[in-house]
Amino acid sequence: MLRKLWVKGLRNLQEFNLDLEEIPHVYILGENNQGKTNFLESLYLLGNGHSPVTSRPEYVVNFD
Repeated sequence: MLRKLWVKGLRNLQEFNLDLEEIPHVYILGENNQGKTNFLESLYLLGNGHSPVTSRPEYVVNFD
């Protein structure tokens, strides 16, 4: 079970921490172009080791 998630430099997500230990349910809401799909892509990347969108990591991860 995923308990904590830290993402930094993935597409338009600068940096965020998510602690899921005390949250029974997670809902992903927001306006267009706010990072909802990028958040889901970060979960996919964590579980599978590659992006579902592209095989080129420089298009997904900001290495600056």
